[in-house]
Amino acid sequence: MYALADGQTAERADAEAARAINASAKSEWAEVVQAELEAARAWRIEGDGVRAAGALAKAVAAVDKMPYMEPPRWYYPPRQCLGYVLRASNATASLAAFTRDLHDFPENGWSLSGAADALDALGRGAEAEGHRERAAVAWQFADVWQPRPPPCPQLSA
Repeated sequence: MYALADGQTAERADAEAARAINASAKSEWAEVVQAELEAARAWRIEGDGVRAAGALAKAVAAVDKMPYMEPPRWYYPPRQCLGYVLRASNATASLAAFTRDLHDFPENGWSLSGAADALDALGRGAEAEGHRERAAVAWQFADVWQPRPPPCPQLSA
């Protein structure tokens, strides 16, 4: 229960609370969208992977702040795109991004494949093969085999 101000109805208090929650969600989404747009501009127009990775790190942080919800508030995990962007320049950071994504989304085929690529780049082929085997299991009943690299809608043409 909560106390109501003089003259305030429970319905009005509930409506105000709903508006505050909705405003919070819009603010969270706006933060992610702004970071995603910055990443797309940097990656697709300027060819700046470092700036794209920085923007995606902001998107990841914004999504991480969102409360747990099923389905998730944001439609895909931007950490996968961060791992994808980092794979050419920093395989260790790429692996860290995919590994963390696997913590949040266990046995996710996209992240298993991305982690395998990062492990290959680090010269850890046996571990990479293990991740590829797990990815094959994750994708075994999919209608369409996953494309490579992971889908990053804001980075695709």
